[in-house]
Parts: sequence; structure tokens; C-alpha cells
Amino acid sequence: MKRAQSGKLAALGGKPVRSIISWPKWPHRDQNVIDSILETTKSGIWCMIQSKTGTVPTFEKKWAAMNGVHHCVATGSGTQALHTVVEALDIGPGDEVITSPYRAEKLDPPLNLYLEIDIFPVIIKFIDI
Repeated sequence: MKRAQSGKLAALGGKPVRSIISWPKWPHRDQNVIDSILETTKSGIWCMIQSKTGTVPTFEKKWAAMNGVHHCVATGSGTQALHTVVEALDIGPGDEVITSPYRAEKLDPPLNLYLEIDIFPVIIKFIDI
């Protein structure tokens, strides 16, 4: 397989790799998805803490099986996902974490999370190749 030459990123004025956007529409919505969301919302049970059975645990088991892994943890947001990762990897005060310089619109949840628990963020620097 021949690898394409790296050049200037399309975001910085370089030639795009794809000329036609062929990404699937996201999020995927059909009646089954809508019904599942309504069922979960009406139940009031949105996480494992509230119930060991129901929509969320069922989703976690099916998602794990679909991805060929033993476990899956559903979270309500990207920030919650980051907290979960920090706990799972036993990252704590004084540890260094390599992170991206990209920021969210108003806040930088990873940076705030790291500072909140005294983790030293090491901001990576992207360079032109």
C-alpha cells in the first residue's frame, strides 16, 4: 500500500484528501432510536447507579459485545468520560497527562479536570511535516 505524501493540512489551505464529503449523517435517527430515548427518559433511570437493570446496562452490555470487549461504561458527557478514564487509569495528583491544545467553545474540560485534581497537563505541539 502506497502512503500519500504529507503536506499542508487542508484546514491550513492545503489540498483536501477527500473531494466529496461521504460521511454518514449523524446522529442516526430512526423510530427505534426515538422509542428507546423516550423509554429511557420516561423511566427516569439514566445510569447504573440508579439501577443494575434497564436501558443503560443493556446498552453497555450490547455495545461491549459489538466491539469485542468485556466491559463498557456509558457516560452522560465527554467530561464525565474523562473523569471515568482518570479514575480507571489511577491518575492522580502530581501525574503528568499529555493532552491536545485544542479547546472547546467556552471551556476546556480536559484542562479544567486536570487542574481540579492537581494533574500536570503536558500540551503537545503539532508541527508541520
